[in-house]
Amino acid sequence: MTSSPSRLLAVATSALAVASVVVIAPAAADPLQRIQSTVDDFSCAFATEEGPTVYVFGDSSSAGSGSAAFVEGDGVLWEGWEGTAMFDEGNLVASVDLSSVPDGTPQGSVRVSARTELGVATVEQVRERSGNTWTRGTITRADYAFADVAIQVDGLTPILDEATCAGQRTVFDVRSTDPAARVYRDARLTSEPCAIEGVADAELLISGPERHPYLEIVIGARGDDPRKAQGTLDRGSGAWQAALPLVRLVTGEQVDVLQVRADLIRTGAPARERLAQAGFAESTWVVPYEARYLVVTDDGTRLTATCPAAVVRSHVWVSPHAAG
Repeated sequence: MTSSPSRLLAVATSALAVASVVVIAPAAADPLQRIQSTVDDFSCAFATEEGPTVYVFGDSSSAGSGSAAFVEGDGVLWEGWEGTAMFDEGNLVASVDLSSVPDGTPQGSVRVSARTELGVATVEQVRERSGNTWTRGTITRADYAFADVAIQVDGLTPILDEATCAGQRTVFDVRSTDPAARVYRDARLTSEPCAIEGVADAELLISGPERHPYLEIVIGARGDDPRKAQGTLDRGSGAWQAALPLVRLVTGEQVDVLQVRADLIRTGAPARERLAQAGFAESTWVVPYEARYLVVTDDGTRLTATCPAAVVRSHVWVSPHAAG
């Protein structure tokens, strides 16, 4: 069963405790704190004369900035996740280095520039109280209009139109008796449990940080001799790999060592969601994949499994009380 974006967003939110944190308004002795932050975001999607479609997206705030891109043709050709983005004096400039999928060979970059103009702003009044603390202020939102959009993709010729790019500015200006606004960034890999082909009562499950996900393999869970292999996978040569001991859960005896390889094949465009409310803003991208596993036992038996997976990337800004 394919995971829905809403379920994956819940997974990402629950994982914030282990995400990287940047403090942008540290605590001070003064009990009254003023939190001011501006978050600008953009996304562009366009065809090319050569055929592939290009997606570029990112955001910028007082806590930092970032952007990402991927190029999709017959499957995903190139991708990049460590780009830059800057909104400055009515202009957007962003750049993302690309690499081929899945081997990681450098493939040039995507560069975006445009003039930006903010539309009519809407203002939301914030009045929250929790016990003896309170938060008051405003959240202001306005959509961006983009003009003179210029996009360069090494090796491709973009086809641009008025709807190529969209974006929004969200401005927080709140005062609170409880300090410390924070930005959380996270990238996690998640999947439904996946049956191992040709083996009765055998499943595996991958989850955790994208760079070093955690894999669990369970065999015979419903029988008298349940066995389990588990551990962190390391990225190498475009795939995640590990040697995981298989042990009997009843006795702890090791009975095998499983050589595991996991590959991700992108199956569609990112599903993007943006949420902003009192003291809270979140941009999340859910990128769908097909996870393909190869498991080799000590005697050379090769087992396979295939199931839906996703990489969930989130950028969350939280002010006092926003987390409940």
